[in-house]
Amino acid sequence: MDLKNAAILVTGGASGIGLETARLLRSQGAKVAICGRNSERLEQAAASLGAFPICADVSVEADVKRMVQTVIAEFGDYNALVNNAGYGYFAPLIEQDPDQFNRLFLTNVAGAMLVARESARYFISRQRGNIINISSTAGSRGFAGGTAYAASRCRRRNRAPHLLLTSDIWRLISIRTEERPSGLPSLLDAREYNSPVMPRSPAAAER
Repeated sequence: MDLKNAAILVTGGASGIGLETARLLRSQGAKVAICGRNSERLEQAAASLGAFPICADVSVEADVKRMVQTVIAEFGDYNALVNNAGYGYFAPLIEQDPDQFNRLFLTNVAGAMLVARESARYFISRQRGNIINISSTAGSRGFAGGTAYAASRCRRRNRAPHLLLTSDIWRLISIRTEERPSGLPSLLDAREYNSPVMPRSPAAAER
């Protein structure tokens, strides 16, 4: 695949799977922007990749709008989104904290929708574009302590088909969900890629 004319945004690109996906895309000649919330880590990652850094929180609508417009302004075009940003919150069901559960869904689910929405608006205006939603095997098979994380990944895994069925986007752009980025090893444990996760609860850590 020739990526020399590709202008790609990778959300959550400062660490983990997002970082390695951005590295792979850059090695193929693509212009890549990465976003993250930690500005110091983001700048370091961008410098190591030769990517363009955008400090933004995907759960904040104003940040998402600014991020997409910044990509367009920087590259003069924008034709692919790798919708990757997300994190984990792990605790047994009986110890679930509603605030942490809701914050996770704001990033992993609502955030993915916001970035896809703003990207699709531009792609439709250009009559072309690609959205790749990065999910997880956790979305199809649960695990102990993974109530919140698995639920959020299941929601993201199932979102793309609903977008296709309920809009005319399918005529103009490609939307698909991947459980792992093409070219990377099969994802058995996200910690192998230093993916951002929140500490397990004390009770879960004892198990």
